[in-house]
Amino acid sequence: MPQFLLGYFLIELVTFIALGWAIGFGWALLVVAGLFILGILTAMWQMRSLAERVAKRTDRPGALTGDAALSCVGAVLVALPGIVTTVAGLLLLLPPTRAMLRRMISARAQRALQNFGGSSFITVSGFGAPQSKDVPGWGQVIDHRDDEFDR
Repeated sequence: MPQFLLGYFLIELVTFIALGWAIGFGWALLVVAGLFILGILTAMWQMRSLAERVAKRTDRPGALTGDAALSCVGAVLVALPGIVTTVAGLLLLLPPTRAMLRRMISARAQRALQNFGGSSFITVSGFGAPQSKDVPGWGQVIDHRDDEFDR
């Protein structure tokens, strides 16, 4: 976790310094403040829109849940100080980019789930694992007869 925070601080610091050198540090501070205000207003707008959609629509709960999750992450990102996180948060809050990202995450999650299911089947069943065929008792059939156990 500390490495992640260090990376976050370094990226934001380098971005702010580069923007400050390009347009001046006073203007860079105004850009950061403006992006923060824009981000908070966008988050409020999208959260209100999301609440209305939750109240009115029930036809696509998966898309609604995905939008809610991405909107929450976007709202947190715009609340964090910095140019990079605010821009990333704004991208998550805007409906077209959020929908595109939701579809990408959905497709990737579906592939991961399919791969997990396939690898779990191979692991559990032993199919595809040649070394498991040499296990004593592999392939034995246990036949149960009614007269086998006396009561």
